Amino acid sequence: MRVRNIYKESFLLKTINFITISSAISYRMTILPDLLFPSLMSSRFFICVFIALEVFTLFINQQNGLSIKWNVVKFPPLMILLVLVCLQIIITMAYLQIESTGAAIFTGLNDYLLAVLVYSLICARKTILPREYIIFAVFNIGITSIAFILTQLGLLSPYTNEINGLSSLFYGNVESGQTYYMPGYLAVQSSNIRVSLTSKSYLGWSFEPHVFCLFVIPAIFYLVATCRRGFRFIWILIGLFMILQAFSVTAFLSAFISVFLYLFVNFRKGSRSLHVAIAVLIVVLVLAWMNKNSIDLAFLDYTRNKLFNDRSSAEYSTNNLRNLLLPNSIIGDGIFVWDIRYTKEPNIGLLSWPLVIAYFITVGLYCVKVMKSSKREIAIVGIGVLYTILHMLKLAQASFCMPFLFLMLVILCRVCEESNKKPYIG
Repeated sequence: MRVRNIYKESFLLKTINFITISSAISYRMTILPDLLFPSLMSSRFFICVFIALEVFTLFINQQNGLSIKWNVVKFPPLMILLVLVCLQIIITMAYLQIESTGAAIFTGLNDYLLAVLVYSLICARKTILPREYIIFAVFNIGITSIAFILTQLGLLSPYTNEINGLSSLFYGNVESGQTYYMPGYLAVQSSNIRVSLTSKSYLGWSFEPHVFCLFVIPAIFYLVATCRRGFRFIWILIGLFMILQAFSVTAFLSAFISVFLYLFVNFRKGSRSLHVAIAVLIVVLVLAWMNKNSIDLAFLDYTRNKLFNDRSSAEYSTNNLRNLLLPNSIIGDGIFVWDIRYTKEPNIGLLSWPLVIAYFITVGLYCVKVMKSSKREIAIVGIGVLYTILHMLKLAQASFCMPFLFLMLVILCRVCEESNKKPYIG
């Protein structure tokens, strides 16, 4: 009789897992891949390195007793995206579109290897969240907070130590005139921060306010869900501070809609929470009105302008969604591309369109079901996943190029299991 090995995660193995997962989910999100592999500076090379790291990490974990859970691919949203990958490969090969074929093969392989690795690890640990992501997100929150505090105390000079050539993430914005700094080698600053809680806004190791919020806000929801009750309010305040410190209208609206939907779907069994939320909102609005002369008018003007006047960001998001949801060709480019920045007006095509719609509907339904869970911590994790999906609508097709999305889908799959919702086909 064969004895099954018990998975043992040594410190070296934990380090390897952390480097592999944190660098993979940082693709198009933070500067970590550029710091680890400074000579690459290319989407193709990064993806190939990630694939090699993931294969190596899966192998070495398996040798230490980890059971590899390939069945995570059966989770309906992941299954739909896998069908889209296969469809793109078949169609682009038939039309000899080698660039799109390679993009589908390599980006798809990278995303699914990461999904299998993360799912296998959290199942072996009997948890619902990957600690590698949580640790790296808390690290970004920490360095941002430290840099902010030191700047306010006059111990750190803002907008010093230019780093324009440090990361490939900066290239497009640098060409448009932005400058990136890293005071004290702590957190990134951009010269194009238009408004925030302070004029000295920090972005962790990210490169844009909304991307920084996209990376750290889900982790804050997860920390609120899993930490002790006494610390929940602290993490909520930290989340609000992150959104205000690197102000993003997209992040604010996505968080607001996610929390509101959670309260709405739990209206009957959670009316107390709804009443508390409404009361807090009323108090905040009353205090804001009473102290309207003390509030930074530039901050309010910027928010009003972004919502009602300045349409540049809205038009960017609308165009991306239009290309994703309203196909203008039969074949299209598929949803997996090497780098969305260098794809001219990408369009999914009519053949892929029904599957993309099915993906968004399926993900939305699973998020709602999880948020209706009787387990409060499971429901709050569902809010974090929904926030990510809503925020990534701004990126539209580009979101499918980012392993970070697949990390969130794995978390959604895991919380579905914990809330006794059947996540698999068959």
